[in-house]
Amino acid sequence: MRGMILGGALLVTGWLAGCSSGVPDETVRTARDLDGLESLIVWQDGEYVVEAYFEGTRSDQRDVRSVTKSVTAILFGIAVDQGLVRADDLLHTYFGEDAGTVALPARQLGASDLEGLTLGHLLTMTSGLDWNEANLSEYVNWQSAAQPTSHYLTRRRVRAHGEAFNYTSGGSHLIGRVIARASGMSYPEFAQRNLFDPLGFGAVTWQELRDGSANSASALQISARDLVKLGQLVLDNGVWQGRRIVSSAWIDLMTRRHVGVEGGIGYGYLWWVPDPTHLPAWVARGFGGQQLIVLPEHDAIVVTTARWRGLDGPRSEYQAIAIGRYVELTLAPRVIERAL
Repeated sequence: MRGMILGGALLVTGWLAGCSSGVPDETVRTARDLDGLESLIVWQDGEYVVEAYFEGTRSDQRDVRSVTKSVTAILFGIAVDQGLVRADDLLHTYFGEDAGTVALPARQLGASDLEGLTLGHLLTMTSGLDWNEANLSEYVNWQSAAQPTSHYLTRRRVRAHGEAFNYTSGGSHLIGRVIARASGMSYPEFAQRNLFDPLGFGAVTWQELRDGSANSASALQISARDLVKLGQLVLDNGVWQGRRIVSSAWIDLMTRRHVGVEGGIGYGYLWWVPDPTHLPAWVARGFGGQQLIVLPEHDAIVVTTARWRGLDGPRSEYQAIAIGRYVELTLAPRVIERAL
């Protein structure tokens, strides 16, 4: 099985490096032609099967956008293992009126709109609060707010907590705030000490919001190879090179389908769970073509990063759709086909 996928992929690697041996693989030719794609990695059975950089080098930091959310999910699991937090904790446990670092209207926390809201609701994006991230200005307004936490938590509840999925960066960011508050250290410090240093990450950059908090929902900058390390950690059920980083119980919970989205796609804890009949995988997605796909049945990982254009209208939306469809609908299934 492994020989078949390596045989095909080595030919692809040669073509990407400029060699002329054989006919180039159509899927990788498409990757090269996709506007804005920076890097493409296929890692299988512990080896780099394909590693191509169309822009920059392997050590460059890449803005992985909302893949950041899936990193936050792993960090939350580490905090769970340390007894700092639980998924069924009520949000007001951490953001009550005496929170100090969070400016909220006195009437808001504990009011009916937030009553019963748990961290698990935030992890599954089922808070029920009014939010429409399909309108990109929703994210921009939250990100630029003087108090992003207050900006989100002052939203009205439009459906019951836990009732339905609604993609929400504002809620995901609260997970990082909770981890910081529960651990007594900054969120970047918690991440560096408990995840990035143990996995031997290179340089890491967090986006700092106006209230001084690190954006734990988006804009993390890491290398494509470090994304592969995260994928391998998940493949190995929370173990990295013989060291337990996060419990296997958390990896199972994180990658389990907790809520349906659409078209057979589900959502775990800040990870996408596609229809297993189409793609047996766990997926971390970022806007504009940032993808980390873990294929547990095939011991494989697919990573793409793309140039972040910013929210410049139809062009950036086209890029996001084109690269995302290529990776999930063409490349990842092709990896599986070669492994059979």
